[in-house]
Amino acid sequence: MPSRGEYTPLPLAPTSPRLGGPGDDDDDNNNSNDDDNVGHGGLGLDGSDDALALLGPLEDVDKGEVDEAAVVVPGEDEINSFVRFLVGTAAISGMLFGYDTGVISGTLVVIGTDLGVPLSTFQKELITSATTCGALLGGLVAGAASDYTGRKGVLAFANIVFVLGAGLQAACHTVRSMVVGRFIVGVGVGLASCIAPLYIGELAPTRQRGRLVTINAVACTLGQVVAYAIGAAFARAPGGWRWMVGLGAAPAVVQLVALVFLPESPRILLLKGDTRKVHKILGRIYPLATPHDVARKVAIMAAAVRQSADIEARTTWAQRAASLVKVGTHRRALGECSVWTGGQKRFTRTHRPTEAILLGPQVPADHPPVIGCGLQALQQLCGFNTLMYYSATIFAMLGFKNATATGLIIAGVNFIFTLVALRIVDPLGRRPTMLYTIPIMCLALLLAAASFYALTKSTGGVLVPGTAYPPTLTTGVLASMILFVAAYATGCGNIPWQQGELFALEVRGLGTSVATATNWSCNLLIAATFLSLMDRASPAGAFALYAGVCAAGWVFCYLVYPETSGLSLEEVYEVFSDGFGVEKSKAMRAHKVARAREARIAAQAAARRDD
Repeated sequence: MPSRGEYTPLPLAPTSPRLGGPGDDDDDNNNSNDDDNVGHGGLGLDGSDDALALLGPLEDVDKGEVDEAAVVVPGEDEINSFVRFLVGTAAISGMLFGYDTGVISGTLVVIGTDLGVPLSTFQKELITSATTCGALLGGLVAGAASDYTGRKGVLAFANIVFVLGAGLQAACHTVRSMVVGRFIVGVGVGLASCIAPLYIGELAPTRQRGRLVTINAVACTLGQVVAYAIGAAFARAPGGWRWMVGLGAAPAVVQLVALVFLPESPRILLLKGDTRKVHKILGRIYPLATPHDVARKVAIMAAAVRQSADIEARTTWAQRAASLVKVGTHRRALGECSVWTGGQKRFTRTHRPTEAILLGPQVPADHPPVIGCGLQALQQLCGFNTLMYYSATIFAMLGFKNATATGLIIAGVNFIFTLVALRIVDPLGRRPTMLYTIPIMCLALLLAAASFYALTKSTGGVLVPGTAYPPTLTTGVLASMILFVAAYATGCGNIPWQQGELFALEVRGLGTSVATATNWSCNLLIAATFLSLMDRASPAGAFALYAGVCAAGWVFCYLVYPETSGLSLEEVYEVFSDGFGVEKSKAMRAHKVARAREARIAAQAAARRDD
């Protein structure tokens, strides 16, 4: 029996000419009807021969240990125009997320008495946290809703919500109506922040998934840059803040139109039995692949989706929800799931019955939700969004002449280093990136705390507006914030949004919602308490507290966060068959690298023989 952390690979079926895919000239049975067979066969939920043809490539796969990433097709490492359009359109959600969370910083500085009264600290926190409350609600319902309506439907609804919220904010004249408008926009932010990275991850080529999901984070930071730039441009215009909040509707309208041309997630289509569309979608994602290669990828994906369908058919929503917090390991790693087609069992996993996991004795929660929720909590509790929400307020207190323009520097650094993350997230890996960048965040926050302590030592630990603070110390605050944001954007700012890859399909929407709700709950805590925390614990105390959170987050990542880059969505579950799977993921990835090297050598040898 393998020792803890050891990975024992099972053989994968080689690509075979008997793949039963559309356009297979070697198929002896009803070759002219391939497209119809693929379209009507679905996942084989009815045991049809069509599904048997679909799963044909898997007939020699031992115990269902299938790996989509092992089916390497020509051009798989390239990102074609269709994938660019798909990811770019979906990433508009990230831009909306960034814009609507970033625009409030400049708005609070210039809004004055336009809402009938000068805003108190409590009212500023209320307006800011209203968006977070709405996002928490949106994040909670987004994943489960997308499992039933599809990912596209939720994104479209989010755009409508964005437009309504932006219009209400632009037209409001009271604090109450502003809070309502911010809450409505927040619902859209929660929906978009949950579904956009999930949608991209389910459509992205396996080898490009981390990089493409990170584009959503890049778009988020771009939205923040645009928000600060527009804030700086309208800062001195009468009623300019109304333009700031109202312009958030424009990207939503663009995405709503573009969604018409995007496909649904292949995994959602497979759940609905629409295999024909899945073949077409994967054919566009992998345009250089042969019909055989596409059929094999569809078959492997279909096998995993069929397992999820089995789970959903035999359990209730409440049982699956309970499994997120009570089951110690991923259900596929321990459960039994057989695929039956044409009256023949194609493969079985028999470690333990699925019902025994979902319905039987419960074990400690050392599984994906702990990681997903923990990373999302760290992303917010480290204090980054205090800068997005209140940086202009902080810089105004420090005496910077154009506080919103100074805040633009912070947003710009965030954008630039998110681009850096885009380049390194797959080559370097998720886990190493987090472990390298979090200590830099700690250092930067401690430097900021030291600078604030020196600044406020003579004023009882309180920032006093109008005070002529030494430029050396105020520049030190700005420099430490730049360092913090650079480290944050490289790691913690985007990697937690890879959360969709941690969950099985039947609970992916639900699990993503729970993790996203954790993010927004912690965001709410930060947004609603930061100004009060600075008043009561001093700015130095607030930033020292965030440094402590980062230190705890580093320990968390070191102990429980496994590396998942390079693993397909359908095989990530195997990592969690060994607790948190930190060591097992290393073994699995090393094995895959060795397999890929052997395949390249074999291909080169075959090419030389052909010559």
